Amino acid sequence: MSAVANDIALGIVRKRAEEDRERLQQEIIGMQRSLLAELSTPLIPIRDGIVVMPLIGTMNEERAAQMLETLLKGVIASCARVAIVDITGVPAVDAQVANMLILAAHAVKLLGTEIVITGIRANVAQTLVRLGVDLQGIVSRRDLKSGIEHAEKLSSRMTRPKHDQRS
Repeated sequence: MSAVANDIALGIVRKRAEEDRERLQQEIIGMQRSLLAELSTPLIPIRDGIVVMPLIGTMNEERAAQMLETLLKGVIASCARVAIVDITGVPAVDAQVANMLILAAHAVKLLGTEIVITGIRANVAQTLVRLGVDLQGIVSRRDLKSGIEHAEKLSSRMTRPKHDQRS
């Protein structure tokens, strides 16, 4: 009888150990996903009041949400006057990515920060037009270099006293 009881007890212990291992494995996977999401949407301060978010790879709903959260928190934390979102590394822009960019632009503007979208290639521009995306009021530049130049001009205008602002 004691052998049967030992087998049952051992089975219970093994079952609990397996459940604990599974739970721990899921926690590790969750932490890795969180870290990967953080690393895949960096916000880089490049000048006083200017931040850049380079996007690389395919964008999906989860990455878009992470991007928006990182961008908004970073703009607030850094007191950025201009945020540049560079999509050079995004291979294709679909309706979801286009909507995410528009949402990000409007949200950042509500915080008092100007936004510049860079990296819009010819095929991306064609896609945006075909999708009927309205980029009215959103500044875009072909590449990051020209986006940074534009951001510096915007930032310097925003820091001058009102009586000294020149166009």
